[in-house]
Amino acid sequence: MGIVSYRYLPGWDSRPLFITETGWPSDSPFFTTAFGQFWTDNNIVAITPFILQAASGDFAKFSLLDATGQPKNIYREIVALPKNTGSPLLSDILALPPGIAVTSAGANLIPSAPVISLWHKLIKFWDAVRGLTSIKISSTSLQVEVADTEAKRSLGLSGRAMMDENTGMWFKFEIPGIYPFWMKDMKFPLDFIWIRGGKIVEIDKNIGIPAVIIPKGKVDQVIEVNAGWVDKYDIKEGDILTHEQN
Repeated sequence: MGIVSYRYLPGWDSRPLFITETGWPSDSPFFTTAFGQFWTDNNIVAITPFILQAASGDFAKFSLLDATGQPKNIYREIVALPKNTGSPLLSDILALPPGIAVTSAGANLIPSAPVISLWHKLIKFWDAVRGLTSIKISSTSLQVEVADTEAKRSLGLSGRAMMDENTGMWFKFEIPGIYPFWMKDMKFPLDFIWIRGGKIVEIDKNIGIPAVIIPKGKVDQVIEVNAGWVDKYDIKEGDILTHEQN
């Protein structure tokens, strides 16, 4: 695995360790055991799962997403792992190319503008791969899947085991109307945000299963988020929705 052997190299016992292309050739538990029992060394600063999506071929068995882009169990296993925000201090040993630098501020490292710009581009690229777009409600950003066809709206979130934190589904309709939503085949509760003309006109919280939810008036957009998201970010009727341009 390479986690023990590096200790035997002179002078390497305090070097940061990056574990790349990790995975297991089946859709069975792997990362929970690996992170909980083996990848616990303080020198480990990054672990990269392999591979996000391989629709076919030799790598398909390692893929975190299936051929249709839906998360496999091993993907959900990674999402469900407890996580702590980290900020490894690598300035003493990491040489960066010209124009990419970090500066020290007390005990923290503050990335320079080029680093921040690159990071934002990587985030947007990752969201695009996942089919997400950025919207903002009041001052809160949300990554959403867009359901703007009859087929996408009919399927919705049905059959999914979970939805990532701070993500949602954005339903868009051609004309305002009273559109009922049926929680068919849903596996987790939702908050519903009803919108007309870019403004929130109604909110329904913690809608469980089974249920049919109908707005009181006409709407042209609906956003589904995990139950509790509305309260967590203090979303209210009258708040404005905007589409953040990539």
